[in-house]
Amino acid sequence: MCYNVIDGRSHKSCGHFVALATRRQDCLRPDCLFSRRHMHVGQCRSASCIRLMSPPALNPIRESPTRCPQCVMVARVGYP
Repeated sequence: MCYNVIDGRSHKSCGHFVALATRRQDCLRPDCLFSRRHMHVGQCRSASCIRLMSPPALNPIRESPTRCPQCVMVARVGYP
């Protein structure tokens, strides 16, 4: 199945992941609705075709020792 690859920054102190860019990884299967090799043209009504993507893969391209911006704001302002 096709899936999204999310490139982003991993914050080590809080464990959060902040997305920076997203791209789709093609599985190249003819029965996958999201693949560029999908065998049906137009709107697919075939029950045999895969209609769901796999869960996204998180790709940390940067690692930060600090907390993420959301955690910094919560620590500064407090939870509403």
